[in-house]
Amino acid sequence: MPVEPDQFRRIFGALSSSVAVITAAAADGPKGFTCTAVTAVSKTPPLLLVCADGGSHTLPAILDSKGFAVNFLAAGRGALADRFASSDALKFTGTAWTPSAHAFGAPVLGPEDTVAVAECRLRSADRVGDHWILVGSIEHGGDVPDSAPLTYYRRTYDSPSAHRLVTTP
Repeated sequence: MPVEPDQFRRIFGALSSSVAVITAAAADGPKGFTCTAVTAVSKTPPLLLVCADGGSHTLPAILDSKGFAVNFLAAGRGALADRFASSDALKFTGTAWTPSAHAFGAPVLGPEDTVAVAECRLRSADRVGDHWILVGSIEHGGDVPDSAPLTYYRRTYDSPSAHRLVTTP
């Protein structure tokens, strides 16, 4: 018997995750959602994996446009992560962004909000359970400043320095 949803959340809540806003261009305007399920797949060729809820309003834009941007958020941007986790139709209001020339116009958030951005071309999309596994070919990456990322741990946002490993001799 599989674990219950609450146990599933507890298991993965015990792990610190990076926080990203996944964006895509759509005919009716930019789309985006907050995601902690992002991981590297391959260095050669450069591929990453994103998991998107099957009910996401951004998913059709990704599937239609064949591109998306992964905007890894900077420490202190928890309010921005919350906004993109909501169903608010005005998520992009007041948020600086530019359309990607490498990911079919997907919004690239401003450098004040991100520590890294991966502009991707959709390589594959597979429905698995209640989510879609999206594999993107990283077409462009931009500058990566030496600053701390936003992380999610036990249902709260923080930065990696909050969880220092302590070893004993």
